[in-house]
Amino acid sequence: MFQAGRLLLSRPACSVRPLPRPSARRTVCSAAMQMLSPPELAAQRAVISIEDAFSIDQVNLYDRLGLDALKKLATEFYDRVYADTEDAHFRSVFANSPKAVAIKNNYEFMAQRLGGPPLYSQRKGHPALPRRHAPFDCSEATAERYMQHMDAALAAVPEIDEDSRRRLHAYFRHTCYFLLVAQELRESMQRQAAAAAAAGGGTTAAPTAEQKQAVVQQPLPPGHP
Repeated sequence: MFQAGRLLLSRPACSVRPLPRPSARRTVCSAAMQMLSPPELAAQRAVISIEDAFSIDQVNLYDRLGLDALKKLATEFYDRVYADTEDAHFRSVFANSPKAVAIKNNYEFMAQRLGGPPLYSQRKGHPALPRRHAPFDCSEATAERYMQHMDAALAAVPEIDEDSRRRLHAYFRHTCYFLLVAQELRESMQRQAAAAAAAGGGTTAAPTAEQKQAVVQQPLPPGHP
């Protein structure tokens, strides 16, 4: 299991769950009760343990399931996403990506993430999930809608056994909230830079290279550079 770089966040004194108002939902509170790394904070927001979040690294799920099962999972998931007529905002997140491209990106990434060949990196470079998802709204509502479709897709692929389904559910849920935390970090840095610039009468300072690196990297399992 990887040890992520510890860019520290403050856990909100009021709750670890986001508030319903959009402005509050995206706020990283300054009053600290406990300092957490982004993966730890994402686990709390997703209401799962950090151990469950990375339980996919305890076994080689690629060897267990095979590429065909991952292709079926990606197809089942995106069939549901692209047929979603009830949540226009969620559907709009995927509006600029052809379904066939989304399916291929997904199963190649998952093959690599689960211990198989680095298909995704060979074709597209480092996954860097937060950076690639930065243009999209990674909100709690988006995360929950994503998981609704993913859980249905997991249940629809008979090749995925119950133990593997449990591990994958935890991984996907944690990743959704990791992307939400990364979005909040970016927004928090931008607000802090703007406030500092306003206080000093200067221009807005960009986030440091170290801050950007801590937010945009999503490590791969051991054996995948």
